[in-house]
Amino acid sequence: MSFEKLAGQVVLVPPLVLKIKIESSPYANGKYKPSKISVVSFVGNGIIPPGAETFAVLLSGATNGMVKAQLTEALKVDGVSLLDAGTLLIGEGQSSDERLFVRFNKAVFKNGKFIRIS
Repeated sequence: MSFEKLAGQVVLVPPLVLKIKIESSPYANGKYKPSKISVVSFVGNGIIPPGAETFAVLLSGATNGMVKAQLTEALKVDGVSLLDAGTLLIGEGQSSDERLFVRFNKAVFKNGKFIRIS
């Protein structure tokens, strides 16, 4: 692949975002020299990216109203644990005859501290 086609583009390589910039000054042989690749991670900003998955067990009934679940394994992003196993998730559930929809809005850690999530 030619670097000319990547000029100004952002290349996504899960789980990292690689930003590639092309320097405008060509070598004497006519080829372009790429600048350094900078790695942008989701972990630094504490955001759980869409599509992140882990396992949990329901502690309350799967009905309308408050739902509690406990993580059975850590939620990791870029290899870093954002929510440890044992973290309690609290949210609201809506059920129908065929489906259960749960939106978790709070994570409670083992030490009792909590954070809002969405």
